[in-house]
Amino acid sequence: MNVDWLEKEQTVQLRAILCLLVVFAHSNNSIAYAFGPVAVSVFFLLSGYSLVFTTWNKKLTAKYVVRKFTNLLIPYFMVEILYRILYYFYDTVKHYNTWEGTINGYLHFSPPVFAGWYLEVLVVLLVLYFVAYKIAKGNSRNLMLALAGLYIGFTLYNIFYTKCFEAIVIPHFFVLGVGLYFVKDKVEKFYVKNHWVNYVLLLCPIISFLILYFFYSSEGTSKQIASAVFFNLAPAFLIYLILHVKLNNKFLAFIAKYSLWIYLVHVGFQYILMNVIGMWGIKVRWISVTFFIATLILSIFLSIPLEFIFRKINKLLGFQK
Repeated sequence: MNVDWLEKEQTVQLRAILCLLVVFAHSNNSIAYAFGPVAVSVFFLLSGYSLVFTTWNKKLTAKYVVRKFTNLLIPYFMVEILYRILYYFYDTVKHYNTWEGTINGYLHFSPPVFAGWYLEVLVVLLVLYFVAYKIAKGNSRNLMLALAGLYIGFTLYNIFYTKCFEAIVIPHFFVLGVGLYFVKDKVEKFYVKNHWVNYVLLLCPIISFLILYFFYSSEGTSKQIASAVFFNLAPAFLIYLILHVKLNNKFLAFIAKYSLWIYLVHVGFQYILMNVIGMWGIKVRWISVTFFIATLILSIFLSIPLEFIFRKINKLLGFQK
C-alpha cells in the first residue's frame, strides 16, 4: 500500500475524478454512458465512510443533522429553479412543471434535476443512517444490523414502486462504506499480506466491461444484469487507483471544490447544447469529447456563482462563519 487511501485529501480529489467521469459518461450515448453509475457507486461508498467517520461515538446535535441535509437540499432546489426556467423556454417536459409531476418525480427518483436522483437517494440514506445510529446506541454491530434492515426496506420500495434501475443496484455501496469504517484496519492488513488482490481489482473491471459489451446491444433482463455486474465490479479499478496513486493535483482540487454543482448543472447544459446543435444543423467531430469539454467549462462558470450564493445562504442560516 503506497498511500493512505482513505485520507481526506485523497478522497476529495477522487470525488473530482468521479465528477469528471459522470460528466463524460453523460456526454455519450454509447457504452461509455455506463461509467456514470460506476462513479456514483464510489460516491456512495465515500459518502457512507465519511459520514460514520465524522459521527461515530459522537453526540449528534440537531444543528449537525440539519446542516447535513441542507448541504444537499439547498443546492438541489437552487438548481431545480434553474431547470424550471430552462424548461419554461424549451417547453418540452410540461409534466415536470406541475405539482403532481414534481412530487411523482421525487418519489420515483426522476426529478426535474435529472442528475439529482443521486442526491435524492443520498438524502434517504442519510435518514436511514441517522435512524440506525439512534437505534445502535454506540454499538457498531447494532448499527450495521439496523442500517442493513432499513436498507432492505428501502430497496424493496425501489423494486416495487420507483423502478429506478440505478437506485436499485448501486446505493448499497453507502452501506458498504459505513461498514468499511469498522473493518478498515483488517482490510488493509489483508491487502498488504495478499498481493494477488491487486490482480482482482484490475481484472474485475475488465471482465465486467467485456460482459457489458457483449450484452449492451440487447434489451431486457440480460442487459440489466450485465449493467448491474459492471456497476458493482468496475469500481474496483478506482479503489486500485487510490491505493497506489497519491492524488495531489491543483486542477482536481479545483474541480472537487465545485463537484456537487458541476454534477447537478451539467445535464442542463448538455440539454441546451443538444438542442442548439440540432436546431442550427451544426456538425461536430468527436462530438462526445466536444460535449464533455463544452459542458465542463459551462458548468464550472455557473458553479462558481452558485457556490458563492450557497455560502451566503449558509451564513444567514448560521451554518457558516
